[in-house]
Amino acid sequence: MARELEIQIDDQQYHVEKMRDAYSMALRRNWQGFQDYYRRHPNTLFNPLTVNGDNAFHFAAGSRNPQLVRALLDLLPNPSEKFAAVTTTDDLGNTPLHEVATKNCVEAAQHMVAILLDPRSWPDNEDEKKKHIRTAKGLPEDKKKLPDDPKKLLMRNKSGATPLYMAAADGKKKMTLYLATIVEQIDPNLLHHHFRKNDELSVLHMAVMGQHFDTAIWLLKKEEEFLGTKEYYAEGEAKLAKREEENGMTSFHLLALIPLPFKSFRPMSIFTKLLYSLIPAAELKAYKEEIRLLSSQRKDLESGKSRNENIMNIHPAKNLTTISEIRIRLWTGLVNAFPKLKQIYRLKRKDGLVLQLVEFLVDQDSSWKEGYKTEEATIISLGLGKGASETEDKPKNPTENSSNSSSTTEDIKKKKKKKRSSVEAPLLMAASNGIVEIVDAILHKYPQAVDYVSDRGQNVFHTAVMYRKKKIFDRILELENDIVQRLASMIDKNGNCSLHHVADMRYYQGSRFGAALRYQEELQWFEDVRKIMPQYFILHRNEKRITAPDLFEKEHKQQYEAAQEWMKGTAESCSTVSILVATVVFAAAYTVPGGNDANGVPVFIHSPLFAVFTIMDVFSLITSLCSVVMFLSILTSSFQQHAFIKSLPRKLTIGFSLLFLSVLSSMITFTAALLLLVRLKGRWTNTLVYAAAFIPVLLFGAMQFHIYSQVLTGIINKVKPVFVKKKKHRYI
Repeated sequence: MARELEIQIDDQQYHVEKMRDAYSMALRRNWQGFQDYYRRHPNTLFNPLTVNGDNAFHFAAGSRNPQLVRALLDLLPNPSEKFAAVTTTDDLGNTPLHEVATKNCVEAAQHMVAILLDPRSWPDNEDEKKKHIRTAKGLPEDKKKLPDDPKKLLMRNKSGATPLYMAAADGKKKMTLYLATIVEQIDPNLLHHHFRKNDELSVLHMAVMGQHFDTAIWLLKKEEEFLGTKEYYAEGEAKLAKREEENGMTSFHLLALIPLPFKSFRPMSIFTKLLYSLIPAAELKAYKEEIRLLSSQRKDLESGKSRNENIMNIHPAKNLTTISEIRIRLWTGLVNAFPKLKQIYRLKRKDGLVLQLVEFLVDQDSSWKEGYKTEEATIISLGLGKGASETEDKPKNPTENSSNSSSTTEDIKKKKKKKRSSVEAPLLMAASNGIVEIVDAILHKYPQAVDYVSDRGQNVFHTAVMYRKKKIFDRILELENDIVQRLASMIDKNGNCSLHHVADMRYYQGSRFGAALRYQEELQWFEDVRKIMPQYFILHRNEKRITAPDLFEKEHKQQYEAAQEWMKGTAESCSTVSILVATVVFAAAYTVPGGNDANGVPVFIHSPLFAVFTIMDVFSLITSLCSVVMFLSILTSSFQQHAFIKSLPRKLTIGFSLLFLSVLSSMITFTAALLLLVRLKGRWTNTLVYAAAFIPVLLFGAMQFHIYSQVLTGIINKVKPVFVKKKKHRYI
């Protein structure tokens, strides 16, 4: 056996070396030369070109060139040889149809499928050939008695993936629709077999991971069409949305792990937000689909063919008479003309699709019902960590585990519980990643889901504060006060309350620049949660007998020290710059441009530019000295913890603002003095002087704006609720 294997390997290597010319042409995508080579050497069509066993038909299928596929197949005169070419596999078990499925080249797939469905090409089936020879160009009338050979379309590779699985998993919509239609014609009950691989990773899992949301929606809709068929699913086989991969994760779990496709996670500039709100993405999509369908119907009428409506269509096409054609045509032209608009249009369409997918998955999700239910009542303890168990001394049931059947049932329950506990519910996963859309959708559909508790004894409130997800935290605070109190007051299995989770830095993901501002963010989190919880929770100890304030101080010791050093260094640097500006503008006040006359009066005292020079010089001196005062007050501060919440950041903001104004006014002073002395007459020369004068100001602003903006944003967020009414969310 080993000797035979060695001979096979040597033979394969021989063919690979022999086919070097053909392989080189394929790498250069010289398909004409590739085709000519096999016309001269048709006996080498089945020779492997790579060490993985890919032959000419695999390369032709991957070329996105249907003419090449047909040309190579036509080199085989015998129909059974064509059948062998279409079903030949490489070392991974992939047929040419597997290769073409991921390229979205439907025309090439049609050539291959026609061979699979042609009875004349079926090998060793003479009786079937005679029986079905009349329907060689189509499917036999009796689909139930179709022989196995056309079902080669269902061939799985070594990982268990069929061509339809690979097309859907890769988001190839046209190919998925075509192959699904063919499979349904052969046997509708076989369609769902294409939705999984050997590792139980469903096609819906793959579509979600690849962010092919339109394909995922189509799969769920397609499944709904077959739910009335009893034979569609075997007993105990789960629906697509409920199928779990080997780690126990459904497609909804995977979606809750990828925040990037969601609008709430994507920062946008004000200009982009404006364009995003104006582009009618859904209407443009419907308009394009309407044009496409009308065009397809016109072609079908001309050719005398009938065509089914594209069931891959997510947005049903609207009648052209019901929309404003002028507005839609205008937006269509703009989107096609400007790449930025096209990018925003695609983002908005994708946002709409992902929200639609979330709605589908939420409808079929029941994970929130399977929360952890403790069998022991735990009470709050100020010194016992987890609390005293009310049932600690309760005697066990003597009849427990009295029979083999009950123990077997218990084992099954434990096994299911162990698998479920390996992953969190989508609600908590989405909360930990800050995906507001999923949290909103779940709580809107199932308000009771807010009470879900994981096997670690943690709820959605714990998760929000643990991972510092401000948007999720704010959503929860909008619930009824009693619900918020109940969620915040829960103790997890390790005896941690919500304050312990804030104090723990294992999941810390700082969003601010600078050690002091990051420390301020942590202090604000602790204060926000502390205000919600009853006072006695401050003294509550976890299983390690440590209170939340002590844990916070221990975990944030290094961050506290770094914040002090950062704040001192910033204050010293900025105060030096402020003193330098004050020195310059103070000297400028006594050396006015143009000098003084014999009476000591400035020469340009009657010029408007001289008034600008004087006012800006005085203003720059005042602001620079005031900024020095602010930065000195920081340096002389006690740097206690509570000072980092408001006092120190506020002084830093005021100091930065004054310093920026002093630099700006000093540049205006310099410009006015320069214009008084040089007396430039040309308008363009004045413009150049102004531009040159403001370069240092712009440079300073660009370098320091990220710090200043974060401090200023914190102040605005505190003041904003006073003037702007919060929008109530749909599950409130």
